[in-house]
Amino acid sequence: MTAMPVFLTVPTKRPSWTRGASAAYAPDYIANAGGTIFDTDRIAQKGGFNRERAWANVSRIRERMTELIGISKREKIPTWLAADRLAERRLAMARQLRMI
Repeated sequence: MTAMPVFLTVPTKRPSWTRGASAAYAPDYIANAGGTIFDTDRIAQKGGFNRERAWANVSRIRERMTELIGISKREKIPTWLAADRLAERRLAMARQLRMI
């Protein structure tokens, strides 16, 4: 299997609808990950689809968002940039473990 390159897009500025808002911007690749996680469990897991395992993985989306907000606060960067950095770190970890 050949690893596909992943290109993360970095917006040049914060989305206008988030200015002055008290809510954090959640990138689609985190906020909408539930469907992808379920599909991955259906396709890639040994033994076929397991609803409990899939939901356990989906429930970690909240943990990722908490981690993302923590990065944003610690590094004093917007959440969209923190999300890209988090994704880059997780990809680097997977490469080290030869998962991708």
